[in-house]
Formats: sequence, C-alpha cells, structure tokens
Amino acid sequence: MKKLPTLQYVIAMAIYGTAGIVSRFLSLPAGLIVLSRGLIGILCMLVFIFLILRRKPNWQVIKKNILWLILAGFSLGGNWICLFTSYNVMNVSLGTLFNYLAPVMMIFISPILFKERLTPLKVICALVALFGMVMVSGVIGGEGTISLTGLLIGLGSAICYVGIVVFNKFLREVDPFDKTLIVLAAASSVMLPYALITTDFASIVWDPMMIVYILILGIVHTGIAYIFYLGPMPFMSTQSIAILSYVEPVLSILLSFLVLHEELSYIAWIGAILMLGATIISEIRFKKADNVIKTDF
Repeated sequence: MKKLPTLQYVIAMAIYGTAGIVSRFLSLPAGLIVLSRGLIGILCMLVFIFLILRRKPNWQVIKKNILWLILAGFSLGGNWICLFTSYNVMNVSLGTLFNYLAPVMMIFISPILFKERLTPLKVICALVALFGMVMVSGVIGGEGTISLTGLLIGLGSAICYVGIVVFNKFLREVDPFDKTLIVLAAASSVMLPYALITTDFASIVWDPMMIVYILILGIVHTGIAYIFYLGPMPFMSTQSIAILSYVEPVLSILLSFLVLHEELSYIAWIGAILMLGATIISEIRFKKADNVIKTDF
C-alpha cells in the first residue's frame, strides 16, 4: 500500500473524530444537521473547483463512473439516515456499535469482491477492534435493549457504510473534488425528504454561533474531510480501509474525555486501547526474510 492514500484516509478519520465535539454545541434536529452538511459540502466543492482550481468538473470521466458515484452517494445518505434514526430507537452506544460492524463486514467480503488476500493478521485485528468497540459502547455492562426495528435499522447503517466503500472501489480516474461533489449531491437528494419529514422548521431559533458550527461541519467535516475520505479509496485495500475506520471512534472517545470531560469507565479505556492497538498493528507488515518490521505510515 502506498503511504499517501493511507495518510489521507487517516486524516479524514481524524477530522470525523472531531465532529462530535462540534455537534455537541448544536441544538438542531439531526435531519437538518446532516442535510446542511451535505449542501454546504456541495457549495464548498463548487468553490474549490471553479474558483480555486479554475476549471470545470470533468463531466466525461464523471459520466463513465456515474452509476458508481450515485450508488456511493445513496449509500452515504442511507448511512446518515439509518445512523441517526437508530439513535432514536436505541441508545447512542448501540447505534454506534451497529454502524461499526461495517469494517468487519468489509474484511470478509474483500476476498470475494476484490480478490484481496485475507490474512490472519487482518482478521484478528478486525475482531479485536470490534470487541474494543463493544467494550466502549457499554453493551458489556448491559446498557440498552434492541427491538426488531432497531436491529434492522442498525444493520442498515452498517450495510450502507459498506456500500460507500465498495462502490468507491469501482471508480476509475475520478478527481477527488469531482467525486466528492457528485457523491454529496446524491447523498443530499436522499437526505432532503428525510429532513423535510423529521424537522419542525418553525420551532428552530437561529443564533450566530449555531451558524458558525454548521459552517464548520459543512466545510471542514464534510467538504474537506470527504476529499481525504473518498479520494484514496481506489488505491487502498478494502481490509486496510476497514481497520483504519476505527481511528474515528478512538479519537472521538479521547476528545470527549479531554475536551468535554466526559467520564470513561476502565472497560471503555481498555476497549479504546484495543481498538487503537489493532488499528496500528494491522498496518504493520512483518517481513520474516530479513526480520525487519515495516509500516505503511
């Protein structure tokens, strides 16, 4: 694996990991937040493409990849809808846990779809990271119950997460800015009816800081982050994408402790360490021939 795509993907996960801190200061309905992120992200991409890069989107390449771009965008919108809906039908920890079943799913489908070699190290690291996520979520302590509706919605969020990665792997020669523009546009088309149905617009009271936080989420955590997120996927193995996805919840957990001063149990701390350790170890290549350990970072 090349170092640059891996670094870009880690940067994206790190940016996503800070989104929770910003979102904590917003008292807006979830549907409106995610729709705003999508629309501002689209505007951000248009500014980058037309004003900074001074060019037009490469429609010829986009047309060749339009099916996969739209499917990736629909998957992104579906993931947002299922994830935030799951928070309403089960507790947040369980909703998050279901969402992060996706990396494990990706590990096991990669040999079938992309003919990637499934190494024992990747499998072990994926399972260890998932177990760490279970510990962090509070499920081991018996928190939360799952209804059939919650189960289906939670699995839906994970399947849509997998879809984002899988459909991106089929893209060819699409510029990261163009890719982000089309994917966010498709995701926003899915999010629009969801936001209209679930949001009471008349009850919303806007203030200047709320607008600032929305802009940060839209520009930094959507527009910029998705360039780093979507751009390197075609150049990375599905298994590496899966394991590195756990950088986001680990950083989010640490920041909630350091910045928001949220308490973490010793079980949660052990879980976070397991997730981080599995993520790092999974990206280390062991070369027995010369007894040298090399990493992709």
